[in-house]
Amino acid sequence: MYCLKINIKNGHSHFKNRSKPVKKIWVKRQDHFNRIHRAILFKPAVEHFDGEVVYYYHGEVYDIKETENYVETTVGGLRNSMKNNSPAVVYKNGTKEWYRFDKLHRSDDLPAVEYSNGDKEWRRFGQLHRWVGPAVILGDKQYWFLLGEFINQDDFI
Repeated sequence: MYCLKINIKNGHSHFKNRSKPVKKIWVKRQDHFNRIHRAILFKPAVEHFDGEVVYYYHGEVYDIKETENYVETTVGGLRNSMKNNSPAVVYKNGTKEWYRFDKLHRSDDLPAVEYSNGDKEWRRFGQLHRWVGPAVILGDKQYWFLLGEFINQDDFI
């Protein structure tokens, strides 16, 4: 369940040390937690009267950097994909990259890089790696890697 809190005073518990009055705060309630959260990524969870915005996802502050070539999300200064499995970097051409602690990484046998032309790379903490198939698919070509080391397909099976 989500709700929008309108808070004119500085009294909100998440902002006791802040000197700015808060205009809007999005909060997600879970059990005994009262974490700031906005379910829609790239929309601010906190808006100040002076126009400053802060982005939160499940209580974690994240930043958005948009350039002419890509949009990037960072958590704690590191490239990190969000908990909902959205990419950390999306290039204007459609290429998507997933990161964990600033290294290309994606769990659940999903590719860490999906290129706009359909090519894919599976990575585990930055290294090309896949247990159950090719770690790189470039068109009709497939390349097999385990923990960053190239493996001949015949040796893999």
